[in-house]
Formats: sequence, C-alpha cells, structure tokens
Amino acid sequence: MTLKKYLKIGIISSIVLSIILLISFILMDLAVNKMKRTLVEQNEITKIVLGLEEMLDNVTTEATLYTYTGNTTHLQNYENIVAADLFDQASQRFTELEVPNEISNYLNDISITSKSALDQHALAFELVQEDLQGAQQILLNTSYKNTLNEVYKQFDDFQLEIDTWITDFSNETQKDAFIAIIIMVIASVLFITLVIALLLSMN
Repeated sequence: MTLKKYLKIGIISSIVLSIILLISFILMDLAVNKMKRTLVEQNEITKIVLGLEEMLDNVTTEATLYTYTGNTTHLQNYENIVAADLFDQASQRFTELEVPNEISNYLNDISITSKSALDQHALAFELVQEDLQGAQQILLNTSYKNTLNEVYKQFDDFQLEIDTWITDFSNETQKDAFIAIIIMVIASVLFITLVIALLLSMN
C-alpha cells in the first residue's frame, strides 16, 4: 500500500474518530449537566416533602392547642398554614419538575384525606368558645385519630416512593455519564493508536 493511500485512510479515519470523540464530549457534557440539574431538583423535591411534613405537624399541633386553650393566636396560626395551600404549590411544582404521575397521585390522596381532618378541626373549632371540652373530644375520638393515622401512613408511602424514584433517576443519570466516559475513552485510545500507526507506517 502506497504512502498516499495510507494518508488517505488515515485522514478519513481521523475524521471519523474526531467526530466520535466530539460526540462523546457532547454526551459527557450533557450527562454532567443532567447530573447537576438532577441534584438541584432532588434537593428541591426533598425540601418540598419536608415542608409538607412540617405543615402537617404544625396544622395538627395548632388545632390541638386551640381546642385545649381557646387561644385565638393558635387559630390564626392554623388558618395561615391552611391558607398557604402547600399541597397545591407542591403539586404544581412536581408537574414542572416532571415527577411521575403515580407519585403525584400520592400527594393528591394525602390532600384529600387531610381535608377530612380539616373538616373535623372545623367542627371542633365551632365548639371552642362555648364547650371547650366538647371541642377536645372531637379531636380525641377514634374517627379523628384514624384519619390522622391514614394521613401519616399515606405520607410515609409517599416519601418511600419519592426516595425510590430519586434513587432510580440518579442511577440512570450516572449510567448515562458512565457510558459517555467509556465512549470518550475508547475514541481517544483509537485516535491515539491511529496517529501512532500512521507515524510508524511513514518511517
């Protein structure tokens, strides 16, 4: 094979390997950016979940304190928390972050069940000024306790699904990054090998 043919093959091979190398760099950049975005979104989702859990705890606490003390400060705190409607905010943000529907449905279930608890709170609040003990009994009855237990059980299931989804998504992102690295390494090795082979063939 003549030197001219060697050079022609070498040039074509170099172009092909350069394209592969460029593509691998692009894939690597995309994978890294995806990993960064994933970490940011995971942190935000975690904060949302923790915020919802804190909200549930605070609503229950303020409702209990109001029915036991009659102090309207607790009623105001309660109303402010409910008015914030964190469930709706979380649902909208989950949609923007493309959280799977099966996970968002858990959020809807919690919201529906928690509204049952809010209804029982409302009944208790109506009695606070006239019958404080009667108000307390509403929050001590089995129906209310069952509702709360159901809310927290749904929330535990929700957290488990969120954690599983985040883990799976992270593993998938890391896999994409690993594949990009492998392609880049192989392309680099082939490119260097080709250059060495061409240099040797010219001697």
